[in-house]
Amino acid sequence: MRIRRGFTLIELLVVIAIIAILAAILFPVFAQAKASAKATTTLSNMKQVALALHMYGADYDDMVVRVYPPGGYGGTETWVGLTLPYVKSREIYWDAMRAKRLTDTFVDPDDNTLYTWAWINNLGINHDGYAASWNGSDCMNPYGTLSDTTANVRSLTSFGDIAKRAALAPTVWGGKSDVGWFRFLGWYAAWPYNNPQNYWSWWNEVYDTTFIYPGNKIPIGYADGHAGRIGRGMFVPESWSYAQRCAVGQESWAFWGKPWVQD
Repeated sequence: MRIRRGFTLIELLVVIAIIAILAAILFPVFAQAKASAKATTTLSNMKQVALALHMYGADYDDMVVRVYPPGGYGGTETWVGLTLPYVKSREIYWDAMRAKRLTDTFVDPDDNTLYTWAWINNLGINHDGYAASWNGSDCMNPYGTLSDTTANVRSLTSFGDIAKRAALAPTVWGGKSDVGWFRFLGWYAAWPYNNPQNYWSWWNEVYDTTFIYPGNKIPIGYADGHAGRIGRGMFVPESWSYAQRCAVGQESWAFWGKPWVQD
């Protein structure tokens, strides 16, 4: 009669070691797959919001949505609240790569200002390249004397190539936070410091999001309603001189927009 015996201690340890090795190999793959899925979700959200911007323009004489409501900077809503009826979901305005802040208010960690949810979402609108233009003269004087609340509202038909103009991008507050900001300045965003910033920076508000995306490529919503991805090649190198930055070429200006012209 054959006597059945259990596994020896060595055999159990070998099995456990094999399982540990397989887990070490597979967990990074699962993490990458999860990150890719989140990036795809944000790309989908970006397209829906970009289409909402287009529908808003169709309902308002082809004019781009105002970044601020008629009440100005002190208003309780932003362009987010104005386009919400077209998407009907707060979650769509958040970057899936970051935790959602669906509470009604948020306290600014720098000065304790109380903001409504529409100010802190992660998907920001390109304020000076898509939504508004100022009365500056050129790259050396981009904004002139106008303020955020008095800037000129652009028309969708004003863009030279509407399919190339960035309307939306993911944003981040201070480099490491899950909180974003409802707008970014395209002219600033194009010229970042090439390292993550631990403080609020108009220059790094968009660029810092590339550090958490697969392949360092972030989703972008365009003025014609489509969405795509861009890499760090669309950002101006930090080492460039001011003159080089101003002379980046038509492709970059067509993407980020010029604050001082209407198209």
